[in-house]
Amino acid sequence: MIFMKELTGQMIQERQTAKLLSAQYARFGISEAVVRFGEETLASLTERFRQIDETAEYNQLKVTAAMQECRVSEACLLGTTGYGYNDLGRDTLEQVYAALFHTEDALVRPQITCGTHALALALMSNLRPGDELLSPVGKPYDTLEEVIGIRPSKGSLKEYGISYRQVDLLPDGSFDYDGIRAAIQEKTKLVTIQRSKGYQTRPTLSVTRIGELIRFIKDIRPDIICMVDNCYGEFVETIEPTDVGADMVVGSLIKNPGGGLAPMIILMDTLGLMDTIWALIIPGWMSVYNMLLMKGFYESLPPQLEEAAKIDGASNMYVFRKIIIPLSKPMVATIAFFQVVGYWNSYGPALYYISTRKDLYPVPNYIRNFMSIPPQSMTDMNPTLMFYWNNVEKSYLLLSIIPIMCLYPFVFRFIKGGMATGAVKG
Repeated sequence: MIFMKELTGQMIQERQTAKLLSAQYARFGISEAVVRFGEETLASLTERFRQIDETAEYNQLKVTAAMQECRVSEACLLGTTGYGYNDLGRDTLEQVYAALFHTEDALVRPQITCGTHALALALMSNLRPGDELLSPVGKPYDTLEEVIGIRPSKGSLKEYGISYRQVDLLPDGSFDYDGIRAAIQEKTKLVTIQRSKGYQTRPTLSVTRIGELIRFIKDIRPDIICMVDNCYGEFVETIEPTDVGADMVVGSLIKNPGGGLAPMIILMDTLGLMDTIWALIIPGWMSVYNMLLMKGFYESLPPQLEEAAKIDGASNMYVFRKIIIPLSKPMVATIAFFQVVGYWNSYGPALYYISTRKDLYPVPNYIRNFMSIPPQSMTDMNPTLMFYWNNVEKSYLLLSIIPIMCLYPFVFRFIKGGMATGAVKG
């Protein structure tokens, strides 16, 4: 009887909620036909959502198991010198990633600033003058064009004598196996396979398809290094490219593995801070680097100071105002300086958080928008116009550097003290 009463109460509550929801739809002028269409669409996607949830849960458990296997503990969070000596946290983190991706080793460092940086490091570490890089899935990200040398750039692979060749996908999105076979030559050293479609219209590659492509390449030349650009692809399936023959995978911590991009965007949107300067400031202040800096600082504070103040009758607020805040100046100045530099020279975050307020763009965004003239247009310029154009480009680049150089001398002593206090030298 008690169960029936509870069940009846729940049904009544659900009906009341449904009525209130219908009234809200009517208030906004949304017809019942539109509501029914939406409900039917959601119902048709139930199975797909269930599969996504199962994959997410599986990978969550996989990550948890890897952390347990590698014995992640509180000791991994202790501050270090930053030089890598006896850095239990860094070593353990890389063991966790190696376990997750079933690899011999992993390199996970905050010094690798983004996916493009990681890809550039991987390519430059494995290619030598005279080697050739092959992309069998068409054109890579535009950010890699200057790294490879598709677009002229100082320090590109092309400048160091490393050639590049690509084979486009067929119109139906399948691999051009005949073209790939013809493209593989004696000097082909590394094949890069971009999993995500990026800015192209092609479908994203599944791990199964990547495995088929790798087997095809290895059958032709077993010694070719098969590298997978795994950005945006981590943990969206139950297996990774390293499980199907990839020699090396490259990813980005700002995306799926770090879980940093989507939650921060959700937070900024929830707080109503999108298209505001705070959307660029807050994520930086909440970065792992700043958290570690503050952690190292507060752990280094002598407890005797607080104990002496408490003996003299000082309250917690008095200790915070008169002891902690004054001692925090070097640490706060360090964080603030890096925040200013990060905002002034950042590019990606502005694209994530700013869509309409282009006046909030940092300098690199202005430079990119201003300098975004197609290469064919550059060739049509007369010498005089090209001269002025080059001067404008240099002026913009100089503008991005001078303010930081002028600011640095005034805060150097604070930065030095803050980094030393936070135990992040190097």
